[in-house]
Amino acid sequence: GFSIGIGNLIRLLEDGRESRCANREMIGSEIDGRTATRAGTMGYNVRSYLRLHRKESLVDDKMHAQILLAIADRDRYPAPQTLILVTGDGNDNSGHGNTSFPKCAQLALSSSWHVEVWSWKQSLSAVYTEMARRNPHMTVRLLDAHIIELHDSALL
Repeated sequence: GFSIGIGNLIRLLEDGRESRCANREMIGSEIDGRTATRAGTMGYNVRSYLRLHRKESLVDDKMHAQILLAIADRDRYPAPQTLILVTGDGNDNSGHGNTSFPKCAQLALSSSWHVEVWSWKQSLSAVYTEMARRNPHMTVRLLDAHIIELHDSALL
């Protein structure tokens, strides 16, 4: 099977901006030890949560909270900053009274931030392409175009 090298992904996402990355968060379900260690050595705060009954347990809410806290902390993160989301999830979760990735992206944009959404083409919600069409400070980037350099055996 295909395995993404986390170091390769991080280098792609940061794209020469390493020295300007003020906050690096990796939050997910059951992140394997090798990935967590590698991301940690690259300056990421890694938080891994168990899946309960084959569902992610509040992982999205934890990510939304970290994003919203960063946007609100204008002293530590004065605009403009860049929010980099690696997701295609465009669900608005409004029926549950919850936050969502599109809501976080919109708040970042309205706070004079730039937003980059990275996703596999098949997973990308049309919500993001529409947001990017309407806002010049938002870009959508497809991981598919970088599949060779992302592969775990690729050395960049």
